Amino acid sequence: MGVHLLLFSIGLTTRIRSLTATGVKPFIAFTVGVAVNIAIGYALSAHVFARYWNSLGQGS
Repeated sequence: MGVHLLLFSIGLTTRIRSLTATGVKPFIAFTVGVAVNIAIGYALSAHVFARYWNSLGQGS
């Protein structure tokens, strides 16, 4: 509950006007960075560490 309230309050204090003043390029750079991070995280978790995740809970 605490984390949800924290993230909600951060969202309420976000100043959209100041974010739009920076332009589109920083937004695109941030979005691409997040997409790359998600892709790398998925690849590592689902493929590189798949054996580890599958072994959890099997008494190994």
